[in-house]
Amino acid sequence: MKKLALAFFTFHFSFFTLLAQTDSVNRNPVFTLVQQMPRYNGDITKFLTEHLAYPQAAMDKGVQGTVYVTFVVEKDGSLSGISIRQGLEHSLDSAAMACIRSMPKWIAGMRDGQKVRVQYSIPLQFNLPTIEPSSVNPATPPRIKN
Repeated sequence: MKKLALAFFTFHFSFFTLLAQTDSVNRNPVFTLVQQMPRYNGDITKFLTEHLAYPQAAMDKGVQGTVYVTFVVEKDGSLSGISIRQGLEHSLDSAAMACIRSMPKWIAGMRDGQKVRVQYSIPLQFNLPTIEPSSVNPATPPRIKN
């Protein structure tokens, strides 16, 4: 029975030593899921509509789709580590990153009542405007439907 207890103690001691080393190396871990996820302080749809520019080069090429941007919401609500998780085309990827960089501070995520760093991802949709067929008249330019 003592051998089992000693083995159990050794396992736990080793495990907690490993956790302590990990924590001492990384005092600011980045979480992916916390009790209270970070959130934008306002209407994120309105912000994205007003600040996400569709590059003319991508429109001319007919490129559309979703760019997935990932970033870390810091303890103070600022955004860092902004990168493209899944891109479409260079100009769209750059526009997506520029939009996220321009965002004001978010409300930080919380874990066990403490503000923590949280990795977050956002899909940004780029859709080409469509022309209403009923608006096509050779004498007037077509109306663009959003």
